[in-house]
Amino acid sequence: MAVVSYPVASTAISKVDYDDEQEVMIISFHRGGQSYILKGVPKSEFDAFMAAGSKGSYWNTSMKGRY
Repeated sequence: MAVVSYPVASTAISKVDYDDEQEVMIISFHRGGQSYILKGVPKSEFDAFMAAGSKGSYWNTSMKGRY
Protein backbone atom coordinates (compact mmCIF):
# COMPACT_ATOMS: atom_id res chain seq x y z
CA MET A 1 0.00 0.00 0.00
CA ALA A 2 1.42 3.39 -1.00
CA VAL A 3 -0.24 5.59 1.60
CA VAL A 4 0.41 9.33 1.44
CA SER A 5 -0.37 11.64 4.38
CA TYR A 6 -2.00 14.97 3.63
CA PRO A 7 -2.16 17.95 5.99
CA VAL A 8 -5.59 19.36 6.68
CA ALA A 9 -6.74 22.60 8.28
CA SER A 10 -9.73 21.39 10.27
CA THR A 11 -11.02 21.74 13.80
CA ALA A 12 -12.42 18.20 13.65
CA ILE A 13 -9.98 16.24 11.50
CA SER A 14 -6.32 15.95 12.44
CA LYS A 15 -4.91 13.94 9.53
CA VAL A 16 -5.89 12.31 6.26
CA ASP A 17 -4.05 9.47 4.54
CA TYR A 18 -4.91 8.21 1.07
CA ASP A 19 -3.77 5.36 -1.15
CA ASP A 20 -4.97 6.05 -4.69
CA GLU A 21 -3.97 2.61 -5.96
CA GLN A 22 -6.09 0.78 -3.36
CA GLU A 23 -8.67 3.60 -3.01
CA VAL A 24 -8.25 3.54 0.78
CA MET A 25 -8.65 6.71 2.86
CA ILE A 26 -7.90 7.01 6.56
CA ILE A 27 -9.43 9.95 8.42
CA SER A 28 -8.11 10.70 11.91
CA PHE A 29 -10.00 12.98 14.28
CA HIS A 30 -8.71 15.36 16.96
CA ARG A 31 -11.34 14.38 19.49
CA GLY A 32 -10.54 11.04 21.05
CA GLY A 33 -7.95 10.22 18.40
CA GLN A 34 -10.47 8.04 16.55
CA SER A 35 -9.67 6.99 12.98
CA TYR A 36 -11.84 5.59 10.21
CA ILE A 37 -10.54 3.40 7.39
CA LEU A 38 -12.64 3.93 4.28
CA LYS A 39 -12.40 1.49 1.38
CA GLY A 40 -13.45 2.11 -2.19
CA VAL A 41 -12.99 5.89 -2.10
CA PRO A 42 -12.32 7.04 -5.67
CA LYS A 43 -9.73 9.74 -6.29
CA SER A 44 -12.47 12.14 -7.38
CA GLU A 45 -14.18 11.79 -3.96
CA PHE A 46 -10.88 12.27 -2.16
CA ASP A 47 -10.17 15.39 -4.24
CA ALA A 48 -13.64 16.79 -3.46
CA PHE A 49 -13.04 16.16 0.27
CA MET A 50 -9.67 17.91 0.16
CA ALA A 51 -11.16 20.89 -1.74
CA ALA A 52 -14.08 21.30 0.68
CA GLY A 53 -14.12 24.45 2.77
CA SER A 54 -15.11 22.39 5.81
CA LYS A 55 -13.65 18.88 5.92
CA GLY A 56 -15.82 17.96 8.92
CA SER A 57 -19.03 19.03 7.16
CA TYR A 58 -18.03 17.19 3.98
CA TRP A 59 -17.34 14.06 6.03
CA ASN A 60 -20.74 14.26 7.75
CA THR A 61 -22.82 15.02 4.66
CA SER A 62 -21.05 13.12 1.87
CA MET A 63 -18.88 10.33 3.28
CA LYS A 64 -19.91 9.12 6.73
CA GLY A 65 -21.68 5.78 6.44
CA ARG A 66 -21.12 5.63 2.69
CA TYR A 67 -17.69 3.99 2.64
